[in-house]
Amino acid sequence: FIDQVKSAPTLTVQEAKPNFQLMYYGYKISRPMVSDKRVREAMNIAINRADIVKGIMLGNAEPALTFVDPKALDFAEKTKGVIKEDVERAKKLLDEAGWKVGADGIREKDGVKLAPKVLFTQVAYFPRVSEAIQGYMRKIGVDWKIVGFDSTIAPSEMAKQDYELWTVTVPYLSAGELMMAAVVRSGATLLPVDSEHNAIFQCLAGGRIDQVRKITLTASGGPFRTFSL
Repeated sequence: FIDQVKSAPTLTVQEAKPNFQLMYYGYKISRPMVSDKRVREAMNIAINRADIVKGIMLGNAEPALTFVDPKALDFAEKTKGVIKEDVERAKKLLDEAGWKVGADGIREKDGVKLAPKVLFTQVAYFPRVSEAIQGYMRKIGVDWKIVGFDSTIAPSEMAKQDYELWTVTVPYLSAGELMMAAVVRSGATLLPVDSEHNAIFQCLAGGRIDQVRKITLTASGGPFRTFSL
C-alpha cells in the first residue's frame, strides 16, 4: 500500500520518525526453562528477522541485530552485527545445555519438554510475529506455547508471573551525551521515567548524596543484563 501511495503522482509521502520503536521478547530468567544463557542465546539467533520484516511488516522495519538502532545519534559502530543469526549454532547451544531432541522433535531434559510459555498482546504485529517465531523455534526443537491477550487484560495476566517470555514494543530516544549537554546548558532537571530509575531518583531527592553508599538497580533480563555499569 505504501509503495502504491508513493507512486501516485498527486501525492507526497513523508515518513515520520518521532522516535525509535523496538519490538522484542523478554525472558523471565528466574524460570528454570530459560535461566541458562545458552538457551536464551539459541532462541535469539534461530530467528530470521529479515524474513519477518519482509513477509509480515512488508519492509516497513529493519531487522534488530544491535542493541541500539544504527540511526540513533549515539550508536556505537562496534556493536553493529553483535547479534548473528545461526540456526546450527543454536542447535549446538541447546545440546550443550543438556536439552536433547525427543522422538517428537521437541527437546527435553530431565523429563521436561523445552516448551516455554510466551505471552503477547493482541495488537499490531505481535500475533503474526509470535506465530512466525514459533515456527523458527520448532526448527531447533523448541515448542513455544504462545498465548495472546487483549491489551486491556495483558498486564493482569503478566502479574500472575506464569510465563517464560513476554512481548513488548519499546519507544526510545537514544541521545546520550547530546541530551546531557542540553540539560547542563538549560539548567533543567532530567527526570527518569522508568520505574526502577525513578524510584532511585525519588530516594536521592529526599536525602543527601553523601548518605548513599551503594545503589542497586534491578534488571528484567533484557539485552543489557550482563553489561557492567
